[in-house]
Amino acid sequence: MRGFTALVEHGLDTDGRCEACARKAAAWMIRQQDADGAWRRGASPLTEGPCKTYDVHAAEALAGYGRTFNDTASM
Repeated sequence: MRGFTALVEHGLDTDGRCEACARKAAAWMIRQQDADGAWRRGASPLTEGPCKTYDVHAAEALAGYGRTFNDTASM
């Protein structure tokens, strides 16, 4: 998500493929979220507890995508 977004922000997505991939990735991430915004499905069995630090990392990338593309569903 960060990579696709960064390529677009830096003007390196000349054919729009990175933006299209970012949109698909964002839509998938949103579909995986529970109603309260948490990601519980597909969690690694090697982690414990309800909150995982990688969820924060993923959420920040999703919010960055939302800001860049003005996609309010992602922010």
